[in-house]
Amino acid sequence: GRRIQVGAQQMRILRGDRYVLELAAGTTVSISADGSEIVAESGSIRIATGPGFDPADPLAVVTPHVRAEVAGTVFGIDVGEDYSCVCCVEGSVFTEPLGPNLAALPVGKRETRVVKLEGTVETNVPDLHGLPLLALQSRVNETGYWL
Repeated sequence: GRRIQVGAQQMRILRGDRYVLELAAGTTVSISADGSEIVAESGSIRIATGPGFDPADPLAVVTPHVRAEVAGTVFGIDVGEDYSCVCCVEGSVFTEPLGPNLAALPVGKRETRVVKLEGTVETNVPDLHGLPLLALQSRVNETGYWL
């Protein structure tokens, strides 16, 4: 695997036709050697799965607060000091909070889940998180990263 610390410019990582990962400035992640798990330490990431993504081989994103597993979607995770926010604009993401006594729940289209170690909140995707995800979705649809 490898650890990536993004400087002042956002970074894009294309994993063949499996998925594209966009890392905002100031983001730190570690990606497993096979690309099936991303550990997000801080910052903001956006992910869109591609035509080569196999739902039987899901992608997991782990933060200090939540494990999010996806079997095909467009979603993002923002990691703060005391929370992680999972936002989904297409498909669904299964979220499993790492704190005690918190339920595992799916996050569906246009939904978000903010997870703190002591609690959780479900709501609609806020513009702050949703607009970059919609922009990613448009780029994927218009440019077809995988063509």
